[in-house]
Amino acid sequence: MLDILGVQSIGYSSFIEHQRNFLQPAVKEVWLAEQKAVLQVAKQAEGGAAVGGDSRCDSPGHCAKFGSYSLMDLQSGKIIDVQLVQSNEVGGSYHMELEGLKRCWKTLTKNRVKVKTLVTDRHVQIRSYIKKDVAMKDVDHRFDVWHIAKSFKKKMLALSARKKCSELQGWIKSAVNHLYWVASSTPDGNGTLMLAKWLSIANHLQNVHHNHGDPLCTVIYKMLRHKHGCNPVTTPASCMFEDLVSTTQMRKDIPMLSPMEQTSELEAYHSVVNQFSPKMIGFSYFGMTCRIYLSALHYNENVNWRQATLASGEKRWRVEFPKSKRGDDVARERKVQITHNYVTRLQAAVVDRVLKGKKRAKKRAPAPLCASFERPDKRQAIEEKETRSRFNKTHSA
Repeated sequence: MLDILGVQSIGYSSFIEHQRNFLQPAVKEVWLAEQKAVLQVAKQAEGGAAVGGDSRCDSPGHCAKFGSYSLMDLQSGKIIDVQLVQSNEVGGSYHMELEGLKRCWKTLTKNRVKVKTLVTDRHVQIRSYIKKDVAMKDVDHRFDVWHIAKSFKKKMLALSARKKCSELQGWIKSAVNHLYWVASSTPDGNGTLMLAKWLSIANHLQNVHHNHGDPLCTVIYKMLRHKHGCNPVTTPASCMFEDLVSTTQMRKDIPMLSPMEQTSELEAYHSVVNQFSPKMIGFSYFGMTCRIYLSALHYNENVNWRQATLASGEKRWRVEFPKSKRGDDVARERKVQITHNYVTRLQAAVVDRVLKGKKRAKKRAPAPLCASFERPDKRQAIEEKETRSRFNKTHSA
């Protein structure tokens, strides 16, 4: 814009140099100070901290270049650590999530933070690693309910679209709610009891509300009755529904549901990351690292976001229609304006570095993805391009 107006300004190379020497180191410095305070709070948690972890790729699909893994203190709701992994560091984008968790765990171990519970999604590599790793043998690994409910809902939608299964359409919401109830009604995390509660939904579909299994014999079970009624006899739909709820995968996952702590706030944090590093724009390694640091600083400052009120003191709400609800409305709190006080600390850090003449530490970024490819001779590549061109009249003749 300044060039269009004819206003003299610094060039692009000067901007990049200032960014590398002053801006990026200042962001890291402020984040490390914030992280130190959050880690100190996590260390003081009685019995150990409860943390949640999840990853985010820099682009949709299965060929992402960067993957950031974030750990959150589920008691304070603040981000404890963020780690950036480049796909060629670990042999592919699929392995970035596990590597990110390892690096985050290394940070917790270095700062002597005792972890009682770790809540993640159902990543196969992470589940296997936690089972085998000696350092994590005392950690109670749990699965976030939302991730399992989302997957199960997709399968139910596909099943209800099949022939003779349309009656299951009205049971989708009840089945998903039942899954959440299974976890929330078992605060001690008894896996056997949770599995028995979950499998009982197949009986509820056929109007059977007793004798669900041994663990439930001593439980006062509330009868679930659907507004459209229950099927009194076995049907093809009920048989397929029973097969769906009792798959080997579900039998393994249900006992590991997290009854208390969930990672829904981590999903909200990822929305903040999208504002600082949109997936449709590519960034350098250090540029992406600083952007996830900024995201964590912004989120931690506004984690206790208060609900707005009217002059009379009445709380403000808004009604929305999320795409995921498929037409159902949701009442959500209307919040006050967010704050950006961390920017003042960033400005002070930048000025301090400039006045003291500090330069960034020479840390090498991982090699680019194309580094593993053999680079051809430029002249030879041009000749091959001209020879193989379909619009080359000499070649086509």
